Amino acid sequence: MMSQIEKALRVLAILAVAALVMVLTAASVYAGGPAGILLYHCDRDNVFVLLANDSNGTRGWSGFGGGAEGDESLRNTAARETEEETRGYFSRAWLVEQIADQRPLSSRGFHMYFVEVPFVPAQRIMNNPVEDHHAAMMETQFYAWIPFSELEPVLRKDKPSRADLRMNPLYVPRGCESRSFWRIWIMNMHDAHKQGVFPWNHGKNGTEQSGGR
Repeated sequence: MMSQIEKALRVLAILAVAALVMVLTAASVYAGGPAGILLYHCDRDNVFVLLANDSNGTRGWSGFGGGAEGDESLRNTAARETEEETRGYFSRAWLVEQIADQRPLSSRGFHMYFVEVPFVPAQRIMNNPVEDHHAAMMETQFYAWIPFSELEPVLRKDKPSRADLRMNPLYVPRGCESRSFWRIWIMNMHDAHKQGVFPWNHGKNGTEQSGGR
């Protein structure tokens, strides 16, 4: 028979493990690291994701995100990078507010949040005025809304081929030479698809914003 002391020690051990898990979970949200936001729009039964192509065209099409600056939290990194890569159209303060209660998807060292936004023409974002030619806001050149149905087939594959990564030319803006999705981002999305965390699959489409510039 287990003594009362042994029972008490076992309970304390369980509580200590639970506390450690909570601390590590909180640390994963507040610790710095690469993070970003997938911006999406729902139109009835159709979902569109807003993607961008880097200015030098070597990486390919992807969502928004990047590395931390200093001791930024994951949320602040995700919001800052998304603000910069949308040329300031979606404000950092608003984005932080939208993801305040979210736990990001962690995939291969990257942390992804999800925010639903109202439809805005990609050209409007591309032409959004950038004050003082802010260098970080000039990193992206082209934007496009891509139906999630175009992405889903490749997201089902564990090892997509180069041909799988090619975009439907109907959605490639005129003048853009890059015509493929960025493989690393596609694998992040593959993990999200596999884990079933896309908010539109759960009827949780977030809160639309009206604060675009």
